[in-house]
Amino acid sequence: MTDGQLPGTRGAPDGGAPAVECRGLTKHYWRGDALVDCSFSVPEGRLAALVGPNGAGKSTFLRIAAGLTRPTSGDIDVLGEPIVSGRTVATHVGYVDQVRPLYRRLRVDEHLRMAAAMNDVWDQAMAVRLLSQLEVPLRARVGRLSVGQQAKVAVTLCLATRPRLMLLDEPLASLDPVARTMLMRALLAEVSEMGTTVVLSSHVISDLDPVCDYLIILRDGQAVLSEPMDDVRAGHHLVVAGRDAPSPPGDVVTEERGARQVRWMVRSHEPPIGGLGGGSGEGPDVEVLRPSLDEIVVAHLTRRHASATTPADDGGVGAGGADGVDGAGQRDLVIADEGERA
Repeated sequence: MTDGQLPGTRGAPDGGAPAVECRGLTKHYWRGDALVDCSFSVPEGRLAALVGPNGAGKSTFLRIAAGLTRPTSGDIDVLGEPIVSGRTVATHVGYVDQVRPLYRRLRVDEHLRMAAAMNDVWDQAMAVRLLSQLEVPLRARVGRLSVGQQAKVAVTLCLATRPRLMLLDEPLASLDPVARTMLMRALLAEVSEMGTTVVLSSHVISDLDPVCDYLIILRDGQAVLSEPMDDVRAGHHLVVAGRDAPSPPGDVVTEERGARQVRWMVRSHEPPIGGLGGGSGEGPDVEVLRPSLDEIVVAHLTRRHASATTPADDGGVGAGGADGVDGAGQRDLVIADEGERA
């Protein structure tokens, strides 16, 4: 477990077959395209963070992967099978929408009985234990629960089907910080035991950083970054130098020029120090810093020239995106839910 991780965080697997793989995925609505030639994969066993600004296509992708929305073009495989087969999705994939699929007049325990009757696989003991751990009363009617408690019920119903793949669309949005931590601890403990792959979208990056081991950044309907979280952190550097310093080597994601200094976010396998400050790289006019995950995500979302997102000396996965993302510069509000462009 690395510094800052929640207890129960599992170690990332070394490689592995994709749990989800999309190739050229496009979804067109009458008001525009939600996904445009989108290609990326999530290795099996990962807990993947799906981030992006409003309208990036996060919800649309999750609905397609869950078999609820058909793509306009392109292909998507889930757990090794094309999504068109349907059976894999119905049996092994759990999905929680932003709008919780709950019945307000039914009690929580009635939801459990209904889920047990509707699903081929159902773990009643897990459901009861989780709801008790999450402090949700079984005899309460859903309509009398708080929005956060309803989110806990929805995630529990999904977990108790023991899926091989969980697709969670903003499950933490309605929870306070204590409840978010409580739910993430419970989720991590269960998926670690089951070996479940999770794709989780959230609008607060700090919620995802300690627990996720894979990162996907969507922008304008395309994947601009898709790789293990450790590689993301190791492969990005924040270079600060005097205003007249030349651009550093590597893939310059963003450049910010001030009156006296210039700051670059650089994607490179090695620290981009050559040509900036002599052999040591750092000096009175040059400093190479380790950026936060927030800064890395913001840099990719505000990138103005996204034609080369894979560093020349690194074999990372990347894809181009379009220019301009309004409001992406907000540090903790980078990835609010976008809804579908329907």
